[in-house]
Amino acid sequence: MAAGVRAIVRALAAAGRLEVDVEIDDAADAFVVFLRGKDAAFFHGDLARGDVLEALGHLLDRAFGEDLRPRRLRLRCEGFREARDAALAEDARRVAAEVRASGEAQTMEPLNAYERRIVHLTLQEEPGVRTFSVGEGMDRRVTVAPAEAGPPTPGEGEA
Repeated sequence: MAAGVRAIVRALAAAGRLEVDVEIDDAADAFVVFLRGKDAAFFHGDLARGDVLEALGHLLDRAFGEDLRPRRLRLRCEGFREARDAALAEDARRVAAEVRASGEAQTMEPLNAYERRIVHLTLQEEPGVRTFSVGEGMDRRVTVAPAEAGPPTPGEGEA
């Protein structure tokens, strides 16, 4: 399986003329693919949101996910996850401050489940605001609302 993952990543890198090395940690709890090299930032995508990295993860999961279960396949690319998490937390705090100042709820951009969780966890201890998710599928977003606002409407659901 590791050879297959390496082959796919190397083929994509060759097709895009990218200088990227692949290292794999085949641990008991996760199968982690590390992307490093001069062109690793390519996988961060436009606006450094990780769209290309997420797409590669989806491709690899479709190709090898069944063989990995119950373990998870994880991609790591030169500190991307840490930088993205920090940027999401900073953006969440900024939105929370705006909600406290205006008293009006704000809905953030669409986020994947992992990123929505980062926002919820970041703001769970923030005074004066609460969070809940709205929308479906790829359009699911986090709404940050004043704490004193009523409960979410049916179908919005917490989390």
